[in-house]
Amino acid sequence: MNAFEFSKEWKNIEKYLRTFIGAMIFSIPERADILQNAAFVMWRKIDSFDPARASFKTWAAGVVRMECLAYMHSCKSEKLLFDSELIDRAANIVFQEETEPAYGKLDECMNSLSADKQELLKMKYNERLSVSEISKRLDVTEAAVKEKLYRIRKDLKSLLIKSKKNGN
Repeated sequence: MNAFEFSKEWKNIEKYLRTFIGAMIFSIPERADILQNAAFVMWRKIDSFDPARASFKTWAAGVVRMECLAYMHSCKSEKLLFDSELIDRAANIVFQEETEPAYGKLDECMNSLSADKQELLKMKYNERLSVSEISKRLDVTEAAVKEKLYRIRKDLKSLLIKSKKNGN
């Protein structure tokens, strides 16, 4: 694949990849960095792309997934909201080959959460506050914050699965 073909394929899937990253990473600046890193990795490893084995979109999604997991691993001092099973489910929703892509499924699911749950996610992932900082801000125990984050994760997972089953 030459540079022209790569850029053409990239243009066709960039929005898909942004959505996929958004399903795993809440921080917008980190999303942009991951997308840029993934593009660099894909270009560097373009010789490993085999159209007989997978579509460019599927191959690119695999590269992006690995970049997201590497980023999450680098945040090992923080508890992560998503596990790899949920990442795989989000990937399946975003990258459906047979139907229209499911843009913004995670955003839709997050918007259906209560305002206090949305605010907790913003504190944790947009403001990048630690559990300790959140507990002080909300005047609750750290255990309560951890429990709330765990429940939100379960709620989002359930909503994503329900969305997939309903075909929405």
